[in-house]
Amino acid sequence: MFTTSAIASREKELHCNYVREQSVKAVPMHWHNEYEITYAEKGSFRIFVEGMEYEIPEGHAILVRGGEKHFYFSNTESCIEAITFLIPSDSAIAERLANMGRFTEHWRDADVDSFRTLFRNFSKAYSEEDDAVAALRMRAAVLDIISLFADKNINVENTFEPRGDDDEKILARLEVVLKYISENYDKTLTLPMASSVAGYVPTYFSRIFKECTGMTFYEYLTSYRLAMSEKLLADKKKRSIVEIAQGAGFGSVKTFDRVFKAKMGISPLKYRKKCLEAAKKR
Repeated sequence: MFTTSAIASREKELHCNYVREQSVKAVPMHWHNEYEITYAEKGSFRIFVEGMEYEIPEGHAILVRGGEKHFYFSNTESCIEAITFLIPSDSAIAERLANMGRFTEHWRDADVDSFRTLFRNFSKAYSEEDDAVAALRMRAAVLDIISLFADKNINVENTFEPRGDDDEKILARLEVVLKYISENYDKTLTLPMASSVAGYVPTYFSRIFKECTGMTFYEYLTSYRLAMSEKLLADKKKRSIVEIAQGAGFGSVKTFDRVFKAKMGISPLKYRKKCLEAAKKR
């Protein structure tokens, strides 16, 4: 989860990788040396980057810089596409990308249209036969996409710091905990339990979890459970609110209703009704 992404033989020359996922439920927290551009081809998704939450609407994308911790959930029946690509951390382009906005949503309409065309061109070339011409088209599209992000006049405060090798042991233990959460979020989970999985005392584990993820253990766990509850509420199976609350790991319907309202602004019942109405219109 925390190592460099595996790049297929054809993609080694291109220094990039491409993934297309339909109906994504959740991608647990992870990070890698590559930069990543994640695009909502259909539907939308929520992504957490370095502890900050962002909503990416259909037809838009977000840039995640190399070394940044991120995880995401889709909000609807979605299709999410991602390109990961290598950029040397000490290069001028890396420095420029570190000081530019990461969202296409803030771009001019013409630039957004150009981005979408380039992404389609990349996807089309990727699906073609493995030949030199297709590889050239892919490489050209990736370079043009990167240039679009690097050319935006949206300067941001540079709080990005690439993760060093000194954190390797801590990250390896944290990886085990995040996997444990993704497999057991529907059960009772506590900070002492998670710290035991990591092999740390609770006070130290609590501090390094916040430092590494930008969120407290319980904030991350609650966000993960809420995302799972959204999926259950939007599902066509007629589960009761009690079943959904339990399936998402909430101790009671009362707690589930309170936490869901605080996050989404509406009750779980109203959210399910909204999802069903939207499904009928499609």
